[in-house]
Amino acid sequence: MDKDTFTELLCNTDLEGLVFNNIHKGSVSIISNNQGRIHYHRGKDTISFKYSHLYKAWDAFRGESITCEVLKAWKPSLFDSRAHPKAGYDSNCGVFLFLLEHLGLAREVNRKGRKYSAELLAEQN
Repeated sequence: MDKDTFTELLCNTDLEGLVFNNIHKGSVSIISNNQGRIHYHRGKDTISFKYSHLYKAWDAFRGESITCEVLKAWKPSLFDSRAHPKAGYDSNCGVFLFLLEHLGLAREVNRKGRKYSAELLAEQN
């Protein structure tokens, strides 16, 4: 799947109001999916990330089993809240994996406390 097809899949999927439970410190809810970004609430915070970042992460690891630690090491500015000089958000990892599962691009997300892993599919299931 190329970037345009991936973006089309995101745009054509009704994600607003979708809730992912048990992501770090409670649930996450998607509040909007537009203008090349997905926005979500986690607690009192509103966080967003670009479709292009989602595609790059999926494309880099499709066909592989990955963990949040792998994602943090690969792109700390997106997935690691402790990264320097520019930190990302730990919750982006869980949102990314659960979102891909929802889209049929990952098998069921495995959870062990705050650690997540999933097998990313090479194509949509």
